[in-house]
Amino acid sequence: MHPLRIPIVAKRRLNRNQPTRNVEETFNARGMNSALTVAREACKIRGASLGEGIVRNWILCSCIAIVLPCFAIAQQPAAAGGSATADKPAATGKPAGTGKPAQSAPPKTAAAQPKLADLLEAKVRAAWAAFKNKDKNGYAAFLTDDFQAVESDGDGERSKAKTLREVEHSLYTDYLLQLFQVQPLGTHYAFVTYESSMQFPKTAALRFRRVFIGELWTNRDGEWKMMRYQETLVR
Repeated sequence: MHPLRIPIVAKRRLNRNQPTRNVEETFNARGMNSALTVAREACKIRGASLGEGIVRNWILCSCIAIVLPCFAIAQQPAAAGGSATADKPAATGKPAGTGKPAQSAPPKTAAAQPKLADLLEAKVRAAWAAFKNKDKNGYAAFLTDDFQAVESDGDGERSKAKTLREVEHSLYTDYLLQLFQVQPLGTHYAFVTYESSMQFPKTAALRFRRVFIGELWTNRDGEWKMMRYQETLVR
């Protein structure tokens, strides 16, 4: 073989193998480009997802930043109103800061009851003093016209006229009135109970007697008078 043809043949062989390498390189380059493209798209998708997450978080934080001051402002009037309510006295009459209920005005009936009790007790004592002193007219001033009395002697009921006749013949020399109780019965009536211990002269058959007395008093024309009298012997 001619020595000059060898390089030509080798060169031709080399040229025959070159397209194969170029095709492989082309395929490899295309594969790499595809991989790079896929990676790039994935990065774009991931970047877009991250971007959306960041935007979403930013919107959420912005909403929270707007809502919190509004909520704090709304709470301040309520807190101020609550403190003002705590500083004011309660409707039940408790003064602020003391913790003790204010003394309310007593009911009229409760306030009037002690006054009525004192008034009727004074009238009972005055009536007994008039009876002891044999003051017929003075004792009659404490009785109503329809007055009735029942004493412990068993003689039955006594009218006003019969009772006044007994005043002139009063025998006891001393007495003690105690244990008064007054029970109002509406506006115009009251029931009075008490105990009387009486002492009689030495010549009397009975020296001492103790009785429990119940009296019904009535308010007529603005003046309290005795309407009923009844006594029970205490042994």
